[in-house]
Amino acid sequence: MNKPTPIFNKIIALPQDHGSWIFLFTPLILGWLFSSNPNLEMAALTIAAITFFLMRQPISILVKVLSGRRSDKDKKASIFWTILYGAIGMVGLIYLLLRGKQLTIYLLLIPGVVLLAYYLIQITNHNERRQKTFEMVSTGMLAELAPLLLFLDRGTFIIQDLFLWLLLWFQAAASIEYAFGRLNQRNWKEVPDSKVRIQNGMDALVKTGLNLIFVYMLSSRGLVGEYLWLAYLLQFGETILSISWPGINTKPVMIGFRQLGVSIGFLVLFALLW
Repeated sequence: MNKPTPIFNKIIALPQDHGSWIFLFTPLILGWLFSSNPNLEMAALTIAAITFFLMRQPISILVKVLSGRRSDKDKKASIFWTILYGAIGMVGLIYLLLRGKQLTIYLLLIPGVVLLAYYLIQITNHNERRQKTFEMVSTGMLAELAPLLLFLDRGTFIIQDLFLWLLLWFQAAASIEYAFGRLNQRNWKEVPDSKVRIQNGMDALVKTGLNLIFVYMLSSRGLVGEYLWLAYLLQFGETILSISWPGINTKPVMIGFRQLGVSIGFLVLFALLW
């Protein structure tokens, strides 16, 4: 009989899709940076968001164990981390509830539960990999953390909060589209002609291009920072580079690190120019 997996196993305790971390921390960092009165309610929301984000890994492994996709030796560790993360996250939500912030809880919890349920169903159907649309929708839920933090800061929503949510969501969706296109290039045996390269990168090019145009229009009307569009120029330029010089035989981890660099650059520019 196999020995149970040790409780402190990072593969069970921590998400292995490392690229998703930036989608969580970008709205959290910006929400705190743009706030004028940081408080315990913001801390409670941050703790709840991080722990529920972490909980997806052990609960996914637990579902795989229960559906026969993984050995029972992972069951104890996955249950432990699921309960631990869930309990910590609930402490944050209960504090918000006691403070009368039910709206914040609904906006965070309802889409989170729906998306998690969908993902776990896909796991039972062996269909959870490369779910591009699901990943894009999920980043929309994470992007709302920034305006929710600002709501807890000032006690009300303003029109800029809507722009903040949409702009962070659109950037995250475009970066996912870029990553999928970049990963497809790995399967090419040689550099194809420009038509094939453009066709492969067209979805990312359209999304990053529309993002750039949309933000420029908002900037020109004074609805966001005058030069905020420069933050979106970064991903648009990277998309053009990926079409011109495809990543044939590039390791996925290197593609991830390159996109992480672009995402960090975006975060810095956004924070400075918002």
